Amino acid sequence: SPDLQNWSGAFAFVDGVCRRPLAGPNRYWRAYLPVVSPILPFSNLGTTGAAGNATGKDITAGVPGAIASGTQNRAIRTTLPKIGGSVIAPYQAAFNPNGPFSVEIWAKPGQTAQSADMFMAYAPEQETGNFGGWRLTQVRSSPADGNGFSFSVFTTESDESRIRAPAPMTLSPSSWYHVVGVYNGTHIQIYVNGLRLAETAMTAGHSFRPNPWAGVVAGGSNFWYLGDLDEPAIYPRALTPAEVLEHYQAGTGANPPVSYRDVVLGDNPVGYWPFDEPAPAGSPLPAPPAAAFSFNAASSPAAPVSPCCGGDLPEP
Repeated sequence: SPDLQNWSGAFAFVDGVCRRPLAGPNRYWRAYLPVVSPILPFSNLGTTGAAGNATGKDITAGVPGAIASGTQNRAIRTTLPKIGGSVIAPYQAAFNPNGPFSVEIWAKPGQTAQSADMFMAYAPEQETGNFGGWRLTQVRSSPADGNGFSFSVFTTESDESRIRAPAPMTLSPSSWYHVVGVYNGTHIQIYVNGLRLAETAMTAGHSFRPNPWAGVVAGGSNFWYLGDLDEPAIYPRALTPAEVLEHYQAGTGANPPVSYRDVVLGDNPVGYWPFDEPAPAGSPLPAPPAAAFSFNAASSPAAPVSPCCGGDLPEP
């Protein structure tokens, strides 16, 4: 049973989350049930090979993927708003190059009420003394709004300095989005569905600070993403606008002249996880999260429930 320290009043479990009734006390601690799920393997087709193979936990494999063509089009789904799920590849220096790079993922968000990490490789300050790395985030202009995307990188300017390229937009939970972040050495850029929507210059005299040790994560490690993710990839150079558009068109075309996978591999990614592994035998596919975040009517209605187990939501 979960730890209920300092709990007062009766409680009930709803959707795996320990909640107090509406007539309960005004202050309480939520308790989260442990989720036991198999560790799922995901192959890396990038140039780092098997050293970059990933594992997933508390996610569902084998859901319909983003790519319009192909016979093995699968994706992963996360549906646990309070505990989260992720796919993690171990640290490789190539995933955080000290120079231009690009990161790419297809996302089908299951909610727009909160911001969430989709794809990242960054080291927190408390572990290293300085932040470092990059993040692709679902966010608009505040942590309480998930309508949009943002690409951010940490820099050598200060311990917590980051540069962001934001792309606010109204998202549809039933739609796939192709999201690409590019760092070309002087600017960072974000593309959505083949179009460059924002570009931000790096601070003069400062450059990207690579992540020194943490692995690559799809689905978040503290600010949990809810919904479907597919085809994450990392490139050791800045993709051009024409290349980003080619990727998007290859992914959305019913009969592209070159398959999406071949287009990606032709650009020599260091990491590429198609997520085409089938679901384990006997695993039912859960429905997409219909209501990813909830309010407790007897608490402050102005503060939505955080999707993580502590700390603030990711900044835009």
